[in-house]
Amino acid sequence: MRGLWMAAACLALTACPGFGSGTLGSDDPVTWESDVQQIMMNQCVACHGETPTNGAPPGFRLDVYDMTEGNGTPGAFEFRDRIDARSVMLAPSPMPPGNGPPIEDQAKLSTWIMLGAPRTEADIQ
Repeated sequence: MRGLWMAAACLALTACPGFGSGTLGSDDPVTWESDVQQIMMNQCVACHGETPTNGAPPGFRLDVYDMTEGNGTPGAFEFRDRIDARSVMLAPSPMPPGNGPPIEDQAKLSTWIMLGAPRTEADIQ
């Protein structure tokens, strides 16, 4: 139910000034370097880092942007759809376990994914 609510809230927010532009009401766009990397470090990397822990599956890393940084191991860019499912939509089970990330981080992640998961502001089209 929370995932459905989040989807509706994100959809409604696209009509708010600044949201559809990827700025969340500020002049700073949501990018890997400006926001998402820190969210991953705070919420995900304890389990989904270079060496998976706490039963996290191997085969991807959320401490790196993409495969080029992960020495061939997929990073957050390649797993953006999974990040959306688990940390924004909170389905099939929320990550981090429990209630997922704070709502503010969910909104930033949603915006980042809607923008095409840009690394930097220059990547936003």
